[in-house]
Amino acid sequence: MELSIKKWAALTGAAALISIAVQLHITAPLREVAELAFIVLVWTIFIFTANSRGYLKNRFLLFLGIFCFFSGALRLFHIFTIHELVLFPLLKDGSGELFAFGARMAENTALLFSIFFSHTRLMARRVASLYGIICAAAVFSVYSGLLPMPRLGSHALTAVHIILAASLGASFLAMRKRSSALNPVLYKTFTKTIILSAVSEVLFFLSWIEGAELGGEVLRLWGWHRIYKAIVKSGLSDPCTFLFRDLKTAQETERTARVQAEKRTHELETLRVNISDMLCEHDSTKLLNAILSKAAVLVDAAGGELGLVNRQKREIEIKAVFHMAQERVGTTTVFGEGILGVVAQNRSPIVIHGHGIGQGRLPQYPFDQWNSIMAVPLEAGGKLYGVLSVVEKNQLKEFSKADLELLLMWAQHAAMSIRTVLLLERAQQEAQTDSLTGLYNHRSFFEMAKASTNRAVNERKSLCAMMFDIDFFKQVNDTFGHLTGDQVISSIAALCRQIFRKADIVGRYGGEEFAVILPETDIEVAKEAAERVRKGVEEMRFEAGTHLFSVSISAGVACLNEQCSTLGELIRRADEALYEAKNCGRNKICIWREESRAQNSEFRTQNLELRAEN
Repeated sequence: MELSIKKWAALTGAAALISIAVQLHITAPLREVAELAFIVLVWTIFIFTANSRGYLKNRFLLFLGIFCFFSGALRLFHIFTIHELVLFPLLKDGSGELFAFGARMAENTALLFSIFFSHTRLMARRVASLYGIICAAAVFSVYSGLLPMPRLGSHALTAVHIILAASLGASFLAMRKRSSALNPVLYKTFTKTIILSAVSEVLFFLSWIEGAELGGEVLRLWGWHRIYKAIVKSGLSDPCTFLFRDLKTAQETERTARVQAEKRTHELETLRVNISDMLCEHDSTKLLNAILSKAAVLVDAAGGELGLVNRQKREIEIKAVFHMAQERVGTTTVFGEGILGVVAQNRSPIVIHGHGIGQGRLPQYPFDQWNSIMAVPLEAGGKLYGVLSVVEKNQLKEFSKADLELLLMWAQHAAMSIRTVLLLERAQQEAQTDSLTGLYNHRSFFEMAKASTNRAVNERKSLCAMMFDIDFFKQVNDTFGHLTGDQVISSIAALCRQIFRKADIVGRYGGEEFAVILPETDIEVAKEAAERVRKGVEEMRFEAGTHLFSVSISAGVACLNEQCSTLGELIRRADEALYEAKNCGRNKICIWREESRAQNSEFRTQNLELRAEN
């Protein structure tokens, strides 16, 4: 009841002031005072909401405050035009009054626009830019004279007032429809403000009555003052709620940081353990598979592949796959093609998210099922040894920057391990092979042959041995030189690599003599293999300056059986068969036979002489 009395007292005082102003003919100056007070009020709302934007309950209030800035600017332009300041020298016929119409239009539609924007994901600066463009367009239109001032009593002026009233009606309907977005105090205040604004528009329409426009300004000032009080009293968040919200946010931030730190610690510990395990592995195939599988587990990837670089051919050969098509092993990708090729060419990591990986697609593998791919180079000592890639098919997961950093750390240690193992295998290979032919040397041949022979005896499987040497090789060296002789030996070794299987053990027994162990091979198949070697050598042609010559071989074959169950006996029998082949005219294949043993003993002295000649 007390509040109602204050309202009626305020309305009565305002009516009395307006009546006195009419009698004294000072309504115009008082209207300017009211308009200046309104400018101060709306700019106060703008400053308050802008500085309190983090504490406002609804973005609606922030957008409303932004609109207040431009409304006050338009009203300030109107005051400038009233006093004919040089700011608008081109205005004529009172067209500056359009600024007042524009300001009222901005105020009438402020609620409508603000409620609309509050339900969209717009940033405040974008809303301010939009309002600024509208305000600048209005100022330019009035300043340039494109919009002449409607005359009193004209249809144009009536249409302007109808538009202003329609904007208030739209704001009222929007307020009713979106009432859930405001608390009851704000909703009630804004509704009353719209009503007061509607009454003020009626008074502005009756502008021919002296004092009507002053009354309209007073009512509008009153309504927006109510809005300012309502924002201050109920538009802000409760301080305690805001404090607890900050505390909860701080707790969540601390909890997230702790979880991330624990995860990082676990990842580093896993990395340390994996590096220790990796350093203990000295087999290249096992090492590469371990590097790939542990990398996938380290970054929680679904699969991956690892390829080693062939610098001469500038290509990458896939050596290991993890949860991917096994057919990929052994395939190659040239530099610059595919994910692995691009990483190898640029020596920089690549992370790709989303379906459609472009250059990452390879015809040998359906990459469509992978959603994310991360690939890193394997470099050590400034040299590129390979490329490691991991993939993820879960569309909700993407590799993060932390995942990339972890994989790069792993790749650095993996590359050093790969380099060490490759150097070790190369040293072992050089120690096991003959430098001229690339075949097993005498010591390595016997180690491999002994293991294969023992396995055949234990598993009761067939096994054959072959011994062959080059006929009259001493004449080749004496006639054409030792370099040509080395060329002949190298060519025959290359032929052996083509004819014999990977499971067969081929070695340079000494000088021009070769030895072969053929596991799981009977005597007939061994003889056929020896015949292919003999025929292949016979068809070879060698050049020595202007001379063209050929060579032949003699070979002996023996088979493992109950009477011959040791490697030494097997080699001795194959060697005796070789003597028999040489004694029978060379360029022949002989199989050891029991009945020829005594004859072979008689031929031994003669064969030793033939070898000396050879």
